[in-house]
Amino acid sequence: SYTATDPSGNVSIENCRVIRVIPTGSGISDISDRELQIYPNPTKGKFNIVMGSEEIRGIIISNLLGKVIQVVKKDEIKGNRYELNLEGEPAGVYTVKISTGSNTIVKRVEISR
Repeated sequence: SYTATDPSGNVSIENCRVIRVIPTGSGISDISDRELQIYPNPTKGKFNIVMGSEEIRGIIISNLLGKVIQVVKKDEIKGNRYELNLEGEPAGVYTVKISTGSNTIVKRVEISR
């Protein structure tokens, strides 16, 4: 069991412990907007992903519930540019996870109708 005392001197004895985690970084690269462009955003379904200097190795599109909507593998991508088509998906916000040789970038794209 643990004992906790607040600044007013109140004491609480508990059989559980709450741990506060302060993140120091996400492990996901922070690429500048000049290096990565997703346009148009918002979109009606079709949009482009362009990386400045790095080659795109893979793209995963997910909805906000985490369901994977589309996976684009390296052999489908030519260089640092790719056009996606989500016209069959409902309006909403989607997560775009882009893998390069040394980075993983996560951005959001909005489909509006």
